[in-house]
Amino acid sequence: MRILALALLCAGAAPATADPHRDFLQAEEAIAAGRTAEVKRLIDALSDYPLTPYLELAWAERRLAVVSHEEVARVLDAHGGIPLAFSLRRAWLERLARDGRHDLLLRYHEEDGHVASACLAAQAQWRTGRHVQAWQRVARLWSTGESLPDACDPVLAAWRQAGELTPQRAWERFVLATHRGNLRLARYLQRFLPPEGQGLARSWLALRAAPAGLAAFAQAGDPGDPRRAQVIEDVFRRAARHDPAAARSLLAELEATPLLPAPLAGALRETLGIALARAGHGDALRWLTTARSDDALAWRAAAALRAGDHETLHDAVASMSVAEASRERWRYWRARALHALGRPEGLRELEALAGERSYYGFSAADLLDRPYRMQHRPLTVAADLLDAVNAAPEVRRAAEWLALDRTREARREWHRLLVREDGPPPRAAAVIAHGWGWHEAAIRAAAAAREWDDLDLRFPRAHRELVRKAAAASDLPEARIYAVLRQESAFMSDARSSAGALGLMQLLPVTARQVAREARRPRPGARALMAPAENLMLGSLYLAGLERRYAGHPVLASAAYNAGPGRVRDWRPAQAPVSSAIWIETVPFRETRRYLRSVLAYHVIYAERLGETPPRLRDLMPPVPP
Repeated sequence: MRILALALLCAGAAPATADPHRDFLQAEEAIAAGRTAEVKRLIDALSDYPLTPYLELAWAERRLAVVSHEEVARVLDAHGGIPLAFSLRRAWLERLARDGRHDLLLRYHEEDGHVASACLAAQAQWRTGRHVQAWQRVARLWSTGESLPDACDPVLAAWRQAGELTPQRAWERFVLATHRGNLRLARYLQRFLPPEGQGLARSWLALRAAPAGLAAFAQAGDPGDPRRAQVIEDVFRRAARHDPAAARSLLAELEATPLLPAPLAGALRETLGIALARAGHGDALRWLTTARSDDALAWRAAAALRAGDHETLHDAVASMSVAEASRERWRYWRARALHALGRPEGLRELEALAGERSYYGFSAADLLDRPYRMQHRPLTVAADLLDAVNAAPEVRRAAEWLALDRTREARREWHRLLVREDGPPPRAAAVIAHGWGWHEAAIRAAAAAREWDDLDLRFPRAHRELVRKAAAASDLPEARIYAVLRQESAFMSDARSSAGALGLMQLLPVTARQVAREARRPRPGARALMAPAENLMLGSLYLAGLERRYAGHPVLASAAYNAGPGRVRDWRPAQAPVSSAIWIETVPFRETRRYLRSVLAYHVIYAERLGETPPRLRDLMPPVPP
C-alpha cells in the first residue's frame, strides 16, 4: 500500500535532501554492508528526516561489539521510545551482563515483557547484592507454564540455592505447565518436588493419557488435599471434552466415591454439562441445573434454547453476573424468553434492541417488523487537535513508513502512539488514518476510542473495483464479499494468522491452490496470494464454492469458511432442521459464533453502504438442515 502525498504533507516538512526515501533506503543498505563513511554521510544528509533515528539505532546495533557503552546509552537516551530501540536495548543488555556492567544494565533495563532481559536484570540485582529484589523478580519469572531461556539459568540456580524454590512454588509451576500442555517442562519440573509430590505429578500425567483410572485415584490418598482436586478436575475436563458420553460413566464412578468433596462433585457436573451442551446432547440441561459460573450458565441457556425451554432460558440469564447478563446477546435472548412467556417487559426490551446497529439489533427489528437503524454519525475532531497529532513524531514516522510500503513498521509506530499514557485521543488517530486511506489503523483506533457510528470510517468501501470483479466472477453479492473481508482482516492486506492464513480474505495457501486449480488460474505462491487482487478473487471463489456445497445457505457457508467443512458437518443437527439463530448460539467454538454474527450483520451494513436495499437478516438465515 502506498499512501498518498497527503500523508506526508500532514506529517510535516520534508528534509533538505532531494530524495529522502532513496537516501534512507541507501543508508539501510550501507549499514547492512558496514560502509562507515557512507552511513555517516547519509545520516548527516538526513538529519531532519523523521526516520533517521532508525538509522542511528540500526548503526549502533550493527557495531554493538565495538561501540562504547556510552555511545549506545546516548543513542538510547535520544531514541529509546522508537520500536527498533527494543532490539538494540536487548542486545546491549546481553553485552552489559557479559562485561559485568550491572548498574548500567539496571539503569537501562525496561519492563517490556522480554523474559531473557528480565533474567539479566535479576542477575544484575543478585550480583550487586540486591537479593530481595532479585528473588522477587525471579519468583515472578518462575510463575509460567513456558520454558525459560538459557539466560535465566545462572540466576535461577542462585535462587534455588538460596532456598527460594519451595515445594509450593514447584507444584504451582508444574500445574501451569500441565494446563498449558507443556508436558516436557512438566516432567522436568517433577525433580523439584518432594517424593510425595513427585508421585502425585506422575499420577496426573498418567491419568491425562488414561482417565479410566480416575475413580481409583480419587479413592486413594487424602481427600482434603487441594492438589488431588486439581488433578481430578483437569483430567475429567479433558476426558469430557474428548468424549462427553463416556464422561457420564466416569462421573458416576467418581460420585460413588465416598470421600469426593461436594464442591468438587458440583464442579465436575458443571464440566460435564458444558461438554454435553457443546456436543449438542439432549440431556445437557440435567447436568447444568446447579450451574453457577457464567460459562456454565451460558451453556445452560444455549441448551434451553435448543430444547425450546423458555423458563429455563430466562432463569439461566437471570442467574448470570450483571456484566454477563448485560451483554447484548443475553439481553436479546432473555427478551425472547419473556416475550414467549407472555410478559410485557420482553417486548419493551426487544423494542429497545431494535434500535441498535448490530446482529441482535437487526434480529430484534426482524421480530418486530421494524426498519433497521444504521445511525451513521461522522466522527469529527477539532482541527487544532488534528494538527497537534499530525505533528507527533510517531505520526510523522508512520507516514514515512507507509510511503515506503513498510506497513509493519508503520503499524508498530501507530501502536506505540495509541498505548502511550500521554498519547493523543484514539479518535483523532482514527480520523487521521482514515484520511490517509489506512483503513486497518482507522478501524482499530475507532474501536479503541469506542466510537462506533462513523460508518465511512468503520466500513470503508476500499478495493471497490477488485471487489466488483470478484463478485462478478463468483456470482456473490459485493456486500457478502465485503462482510467477509471486513471480518477476516479489517483491510490488513499483509495479515497472517497463527494458522498460516494470508491476506485480506485470510486464505490458507493449500486452499488457495485448490481453488486456483479448479478455476484454471495460475498456482499462487505466498507473494501472489498476499496481493489484494488475487486474494480477493480466490477468497470469493472459495466462498462461492462453499455456498454451492451448502445449497446457497449463507450461515453454513460462513461457518465452513471460518472453521472448516469438517467441523460444520459435525455441528449440523442429526435429525430435524434447526433455526439458524439457535444453531449459531450453540456452535461449540466461541470464535465461530462471533464470526457468524459479525459477518451476517456486516452483510446488511455493507449492502446499505453500497446503496442497495439491505437484505433482512432473517432472509440470510434459513433453517439449518440435518
